[in-house]
Amino acid sequence: MNKDTVLQRIIKTVALPVVLYLIFAVISLATGNSFLTTRMFIYMLKLSCVIICVAVAIGFHSSSSGFDFAIGAIVYLACIIGGNFAVQNKYGIGVLAVAVIASAAVLSVLEGVMYVVLRLPPVVNSLVYLMICEALTQILNNGRGVSVLTKPTYTWYAREPQMFIITGIVLVVYWAILKFTKFGFNDRALSNGQKIAVSFGVKEIRNVLIRYLIVGVFLGVAGLFYLGQNYEVTAAQNMESTILMFSAVLPNMVAITLGKYSNRSIGVLMAVVSMEIISVGFVCMKMDSNLAQVISGVFVLAFVAYTMNQPRIAEHFRRKEKNRELQLEFRTGR
Repeated sequence: MNKDTVLQRIIKTVALPVVLYLIFAVISLATGNSFLTTRMFIYMLKLSCVIICVAVAIGFHSSSSGFDFAIGAIVYLACIIGGNFAVQNKYGIGVLAVAVIASAAVLSVLEGVMYVVLRLPPVVNSLVYLMICEALTQILNNGRGVSVLTKPTYTWYAREPQMFIITGIVLVVYWAILKFTKFGFNDRALSNGQKIAVSFGVKEIRNVLIRYLIVGVFLGVAGLFYLGQNYEVTAAQNMESTILMFSAVLPNMVAITLGKYSNRSIGVLMAVVSMEIISVGFVCMKMDSNLAQVISGVFVLAFVAYTMNQPRIAEHFRRKEKNRELQLEFRTGR
């Protein structure tokens, strides 16, 4: 049982992003880069918002069926369907939000139906659905994707402070779903033991479809942010949409560890901000992107490996100290 005090848990939760920020701040001051500017800090937080929504979606799937490779393709296709519906009919930003979120929700549920009907392994199911969605992005609107370059009002959701407020709501809803809803309880039960949970009356198919629906809503919010930040979403091919999914995989792994000290939502927030600090810090240092990705991966691997094996490491040093004390007692004859 974790006996940490509230203060200790808070410190462990925020320590990673704070330490990383201080490291890059010192490097920035030493090299004369622009990492410490307010503009750069806000830019970093805005990048985090998209990844947070995707990481939340991955969090639902990873606890039950592993990573969903179709997540990025769903975001792309939802933006193209919903965005073009609003742009071509000259609707406002309210209709844009409903159209994109509804499209993502329907697309995600269809993936869930495909999984339930075909009973393919989750990873295989998501890869097949990924190819279907990417193919559709090349067919719809003649493969031109969607553009809001001439519709600046459609980028409203990707501006501050509303972007930060919406992201905060996403994290609160994520926490509430996992903590207080019957779905959250059933989903945890299925992830811990599918056969046992079903034997106790958990409706697996219904729970799976609800999970895909919730994931779709969060991906729709990510799509609004993504479209607003980039002003356009192009047709995807050769699995390029997985870049968006993989950008949230590493933060999600870190979030699992940080969430132990607070809750999963705060863990996601701290993890994503930490990874964005690293990414933006490397950009400010003008480091090669490939090298930066390697260093980021090694950092996450080391962090997760250390935190997951922390009890074993502590036990190793405890035994080592005990052996040292026994040897000292033997030599002194006590």
